[in-house]
Amino acid sequence: MTQTTVYLLAAGGLILGLIGVVIDRINFPQRRFVAKGLRVDANGAPTRDRTGAHIIDLEEPTDS
Repeated sequence: MTQTTVYLLAAGGLILGLIGVVIDRINFPQRRFVAKGLRVDANGAPTRDRTGAHIIDLEEPTDS
């Protein structure tokens, strides 16, 4: 195999990969990601473990 053949095969693979991604996005659209929000317990009680989850803590507004 010559160097030109390897470059052409690599370019062809990239083009086929890009075509696959475009077809996937057209056929299976995804809704916009929104993280789940939970209220933080004000008295400091332990909360469940959320390791690795896409959950954000919502802070209680303080009137100061």
